[in-house]
Amino acid sequence: MKFSKNWLLEWVDPNVSTEQLGDKFTSLGFEIENVIPAAIAFNHVVVAEILETTRHPDAEKLQVCTVSDGTETYQIVCGAKNARAGLKVALAKIDAVLPNGLKISKATLRGIESFGMLCSSTEIGLTESSEGILELPADAPLGKSIYDHFGLNDEIIEVAITPNRGDCMSMKGLAREIAVGYQVKLNTRGGAEAVPFDALATKVPQRQDPEQKHLVTVKSPDLCPRYTARIIKNIDPNAKTPIWLQEKLRRSGMHSIHPIVDIANYVMLEIGQPMHAFDLAKISGDIQVRLAQAGEQLELLNDTTVKLRTDTLVIADSKTPLAIAGIMGGKVSGVTASTRDILLESAFFSPSYTMGHARHYNITTDSAQRFERGVDPHITLTALNRATQLILDICGGDASEITEVISQDKLPQAKKISLRRARIARILGITIADTEVVRILETLGMSVASNHDGWDVQTPTWRFDLNIEVDLIEELARVYGFTNIPAHAPVEQLTLKVDPEALRSTYAIKQRLANCGYYETLTYSFIDPKWQDLLFPKQESLKLINPLSADLSVMRTSLWPNLLNALINNQNYQQERVRLFEVGRVFLPTDKGLTQPLHLGGIIAGSALPEQWGAQTRTADFFDVKGDLELLLKPCGELQFMPVQSPILHPGQSAQIFCNDLSIGILGALHPAISQQLKMTNNVLLFELDLDKIAQIVVPQFTTVSKFPAIRRDLAMVVREEITFKQVYDIVQNSAGQLVTDINIFDVYQGAGIEAGNKSLALRLTLQTSDRTLVEEEVNQVIEQVINSLKVQLQAKLR
Repeated sequence: MKFSKNWLLEWVDPNVSTEQLGDKFTSLGFEIENVIPAAIAFNHVVVAEILETTRHPDAEKLQVCTVSDGTETYQIVCGAKNARAGLKVALAKIDAVLPNGLKISKATLRGIESFGMLCSSTEIGLTESSEGILELPADAPLGKSIYDHFGLNDEIIEVAITPNRGDCMSMKGLAREIAVGYQVKLNTRGGAEAVPFDALATKVPQRQDPEQKHLVTVKSPDLCPRYTARIIKNIDPNAKTPIWLQEKLRRSGMHSIHPIVDIANYVMLEIGQPMHAFDLAKISGDIQVRLAQAGEQLELLNDTTVKLRTDTLVIADSKTPLAIAGIMGGKVSGVTASTRDILLESAFFSPSYTMGHARHYNITTDSAQRFERGVDPHITLTALNRATQLILDICGGDASEITEVISQDKLPQAKKISLRRARIARILGITIADTEVVRILETLGMSVASNHDGWDVQTPTWRFDLNIEVDLIEELARVYGFTNIPAHAPVEQLTLKVDPEALRSTYAIKQRLANCGYYETLTYSFIDPKWQDLLFPKQESLKLINPLSADLSVMRTSLWPNLLNALINNQNYQQERVRLFEVGRVFLPTDKGLTQPLHLGGIIAGSALPEQWGAQTRTADFFDVKGDLELLLKPCGELQFMPVQSPILHPGQSAQIFCNDLSIGILGALHPAISQQLKMTNNVLLFELDLDKIAQIVVPQFTTVSKFPAIRRDLAMVVREEITFKQVYDIVQNSAGQLVTDINIFDVYQGAGIEAGNKSLALRLTLQTSDRTLVEEEVNQVIEQVINSLKVQLQAKLR
């Protein structure tokens, strides 16, 4: 948030430098992001008055003006249409240097000498554009420096407001913090030119005219528990926003738009209440605060048309929506240069409603930022009266009485929190005097009552972030000063924790994959809904109420969307060989609630090996990933890779992974249709494992290395082509017993000599014992048992 230092000083004056003020904001929890001058310094530009104007004899569009600064008279040639006698203007004298670097000197224009220049607001750096010369108020003192007249010896401070401190998104809120920090009095008069806020009701004319009072119906009081409005008629359409108000908006990062809009923005910046003005002539019937109906659309002030969701609160008339409540108004009912009658709105909208709606419509507004953080529900009338006062002073008009619809039971209530003396000492490590605790809390706007072990505290209605005891302790710490809390190194007797040998750490799993050439990636836990619809259209996902953005609004149900996105980003940077993995939680809605298992996901694309001279380049395939996973999972127990059908994976190149008969994950090649849709340039292979199921490993047991020779026998068995090696392996292992120490397959053959639908598997069996040398009869008996078992169970034939 940007603000003018001089404006802040109208509210509270601690009599400190800008640097000290910034340090105080930082110590109170608000980071200062930037400090810049309010304007580029210039000189010799003063308040002057045009005494007389005559037409230039040789130029139809020029005037010769006689101008006085109160002490001297100057002849100035000017081309501005609004130059006229009696007008107070900004006169740049000879040798003046303007903010744009222009140095004023004596000039001759079409034969007439000019001894200076009459400046526009743009030329002295007040606005980005202007029409004609700057018109000053009639009471502007002649001869006074323009730089001083507009208070340009000022600084614009930009402060970062944390999301929990919506109460500080106004001058009053920031001033309240500084008043507390420096223990000085807060000026509650609302700036230099305002009356006390509590006196506004008597300041504003009240006209008890029933015909002017607009009927308001609130159909969703839980979302809008307080709505106030009033009609102001006969405003002057030619009224201009005063320079002082334009300047305060400019120094707060806003542009002047229209006097009514500027006043609404000014009040929002001043006390934190967003407001909106409707052109009364464009409203049909009464005002309704309701949820949008199916199919309704609204063209907004930013010239975009949105299709309204049925959970969106709108301000509507009897025919159509006029605004998205708390976010942005509609163009059709907006205030324009021809507007003469307005309906001025000031309301409280629930933060839980506002959160997420602006992001859903891809809209960022100052109003939405404040409502989603929480606006004091008790300042709606104050803001309405404050804005009315300014409108009547600047634009004229007649104000009606106020229409108010309020649901007291729906309004946020002040919270009562018990604060314990011992708890303060326990959390902060220091003892704060009781009088200091009470002083800090009361200056923060809280009501404090003592009890036997501390205090009963009632929070102010503008503080939505104070809910529990530690919140109050945090307030004490930041106001008391973190630098006043002594630092003590913690003293603890530490003992090394011995991890179970059978439990493998996540770090060890990551290291194993890194050794296989994978790189770890870290991504958000939320994804674009488009990824969810593409990969898992039938799987329920958790949608965020208040997402960072519309393309990060769904909690991931798999690690694959983020890994695929990372692969695409790498390939866009010409990284053809990619091996990535991620360890993270996925979020799975179930009948019993949300589960958040920890998963390990990986992705491979490109060549199997880095480019080199020692091996021929080939594309990584299913068995490369399978080999990496076998290396990773081998310590966990007996593995099985069983064919699986998945709409995401390639048919015939996908498998479900089992470890000790427990499903632990899935791997496979990305389905060609999805790969084509994502414009992948290489074959893409994916895997995802449940990390909790692979953390337990089998502890290696010592066995004596046999000193007796091993015997190897090869068998070629013909089996049906759908028979897997796993089936053959299990039968051989069971029938051979402990004599067989190793079983390998070294050839698979289909072709001449093998019947269609069959294949030949070449097996190598290694037989060995640790207590004797095997004899031929034993070996032959084992081989015969193996062959018979394969014949019986698989109808295999010895080739």
